[in-house]
Amino acid sequence: MGGKVECYLDIASYYCYILFIQLQQNKELLKQNEIEIIIHPYMLGAINVGSGNRPPWTVPAKAEYGNHTTRRAAANVGLKNLTVPEGLMEKGKTVVPIRALTYIKSTFAPEVFKTTFAYFFHAFWTLEKIPITPPVLKEVLSEVPLRFHLDCFNSPSSPSHSPVSSSYSSPEKLFTPEQVDQIMHGIGTEAVKTEVKGRVDEALARGAFGAPWLWVTNHQGLSEPFWGSDVWNFVYEFLGAPYQKMQLLPPQNGSKL
Repeated sequence: MGGKVECYLDIASYYCYILFIQLQQNKELLKQNEIEIIIHPYMLGAINVGSGNRPPWTVPAKAEYGNHTTRRAAANVGLKNLTVPEGLMEKGKTVVPIRALTYIKSTFAPEVFKTTFAYFFHAFWTLEKIPITPPVLKEVLSEVPLRFHLDCFNSPSSPSHSPVSSSYSSPEKLFTPEQVDQIMHGIGTEAVKTEVKGRVDEALARGAFGAPWLWVTNHQGLSEPFWGSDVWNFVYEFLGAPYQKMQLLPPQNGSKL
């Protein structure tokens, strides 16, 4: 039991958002099972180019099917008020926010990094504030609530879990104006640019072709890649963690098939 899961995530990936929510919902159980979670911000666009992959919405049949899967995935984790941005190909060029997240991860406390990542997802997929340009990025950074939280981040078994998703609005902000300026300066440094490129190169070397991309290492030191937000049963199996397999049940309340 135990191990490490490295999660390569981009805010422009809907299924990265789903996986991020899953991590919040299961954070206590992951901790109890001694499973370390490491989140790496990385650029899906660069991965697509480097691997030769094509975004699914560029294939008409996949785009049509995606309408079903996005709805189902959101309902499964309790995510509400979802908006798919128009022109996703252009708006998916996330160099600026990924650099910002990379800088925040290396400079601020882990909880600040996680809160910022959560709010970036929320801004991209609900508020229609796409932080891919410096002005919008600065605006989004300036408004992150100190304790931003969505109801869907709670475990479904938690008494505080609600089927309605709403953000926690705090008058206090996560970053001071001076810290926002610090982050805006940081995204232009060579150190951050090098780290972002290095993360993409690392993921490609590990076989990445999309997102979310997971690199999982078990207690024996063996590592394997996993792709997608619906592979946790395979991840838990590889880690030797206790989990319940999905199974079909007999008809309930005396009903017949």
